[in-house]
This record gives sequence, C-alpha cells and structure tokens, in this order.
Amino acid sequence: MLAVLAEWITVEGMLPSGVYPRLRDYDGKKGALELFIDADDPVEHEVLRGVDTISGEIVLDVSVDDTMANDRQAILSRIAMSYDIDEFMSWANDPTEDRGLTPGEDVKIYDIRLTLGGSWTVEGRRQRGRIDWEVVAAPMLAI
Repeated sequence: MLAVLAEWITVEGMLPSGVYPRLRDYDGKKGALELFIDADDPVEHEVLRGVDTISGEIVLDVSVDDTMANDRQAILSRIAMSYDIDEFMSWANDPTEDRGLTPGEDVKIYDIRLTLGGSWTVEGRRQRGRIDWEVVAAPMLAI
C-alpha cells in the first residue's frame, strides 16, 4: 500500500525535481525537503472478511533554512489534493498501471480518506507537516 501511495505522488508530479517519497525511512541524511510515508499494521475490516483497514501518514519534512513557509504549505496541500478519490482509485485498481508493485503483487482499494494533519511540528531547524490517511483495501492475486 505504501508503494502505491508513493507512486501516485511521483506520477502526479507533486514533489520538486529530485525528491522521491521514502517509505518508513526516517533515518539518514535529510535534504532541504523530504517526504516520508508510513503506516500502522493492517487491521481486519470489522465487516468484510479478507479486507483490511490501513491507517498511516504522509509526512513532509523540510528545512526551515531552505524553504519558505508558503512553499511548504503549498506542497503539502498539493499532495493532499492530488488524491482525487475517483482518479486515484481508478488508477490504483488498474493492473495495467505501474503502481510501484512487484510482479505477482496486486491490491484492490475500496476507499481512501485523507485529512491534513493540523499544525506543523518543529524539530530543531526542521518542520514536519502531516497528511493522515486511511485506506480500505484487500491484497489480490495479479491477473
């Protein structure tokens, strides 16, 4: 699921050139702008057997020395707005699209919800803005 979310951000061109989403990788050297995608463990849907609810966050981590406040907010908003539910689900559920999945993997997404995570947090000379997400999905066998 993380790969699908990251690929959509990349396909939609939501990040500046040379910046790519990092999956669950908060360590290491950070540039002026980094994007992290993380998730909690899937929880089986309370009604649908074999379907999971997955919650997580997209974190925009920026250097306050190298980015302007309005640029930071604009990037985070563009990412959140790029998840037009109909377009994203059509793309994510189409096995002919390159969705960052390895051969033999596939996923069926039934619903996605995103909310901007509120205020920015400050950690030293860096700020983090969050988009909270929740997906209802099921792993599928690739056809």
